[in-house]
Amino acid sequence: MGWPPSGNPSFAETNPMGCYRTATAARCKAPCPGDDLGEPGYKRIAAMASAHFAQRIRSLLGLVRFRISTMLLLMATVAVALAWRRDHNALVAQIERMQNPGPRWGVHEATGPPNTPGYGDIATAWASKSPDDQQEWLQLDFSVEVIPVAIRIHETYNPGAVVKIARVGILGIEETLWEGVDPTTPGAAGGVSTFAVSTRKPTSRIKIYLDSPAVSGWNEIDAVGLVDANGEATWASKASASSSYGPTESAMSGYYSASEFVAPITADGSFPQ
Repeated sequence: MGWPPSGNPSFAETNPMGCYRTATAARCKAPCPGDDLGEPGYKRIAAMASAHFAQRIRSLLGLVRFRISTMLLLMATVAVALAWRRDHNALVAQIERMQNPGPRWGVHEATGPPNTPGYGDIATAWASKSPDDQQEWLQLDFSVEVIPVAIRIHETYNPGAVVKIARVGILGIEETLWEGVDPTTPGAAGGVSTFAVSTRKPTSRIKIYLDSPAVSGWNEIDAVGLVDANGEATWASKASASSSYGPTESAMSGYYSASEFVAPITADGSFPQ
């Protein structure tokens, strides 16, 4: 096609490479690729433009892939760091227990199924550092999530101090599951307190608050279970506390098997055999 197009003396157009022609110009204002090449020349120009566009698209896709890869690498790094911290804390707790086998009454005594043979000041239950100096809390972690209908606490010495139980979320946000008066009366030798709760959320960490000054003496706890709708209790695998007569943080050296980790609770609240 000639320039300017016949029959249109005022025609102006930009070709695919940005070269500008006018009807009154005798030649391009800039050298125009495709001059005197005819229709095949302009086809080559169109092909060059398409290749350039395709290259830009490939560059953008490569950048997107790079950013996704970077995000995945960052997520993997965070996951590894969290796993290392968990294993490191467990190892530190085990070393502490090995280096300091006594005194007992450490927070690790509140993990696992009940193992204290009776009521009294017995070393296989957790006790706070001092008997009545401050409010105390005991936090329990469970290796499986449970939607609990009740929390079962084995109080083996000076019971009746529990005043609140909270569910602890993954970000540490607490949600009160129960608050009130401990069903086991202060002054009793001990007891198994059942706290009915109503939640639809799977739970793997709870925090028990004790009004220690209100109940004289060490308020000792042997075991804590999340009771599901079938009446089965899942026992804690890790614990930490505001204070402890023994170590204040612990983790199990291994995991319970299903038969060990889940134990039925008898209707009268007695210790499972």
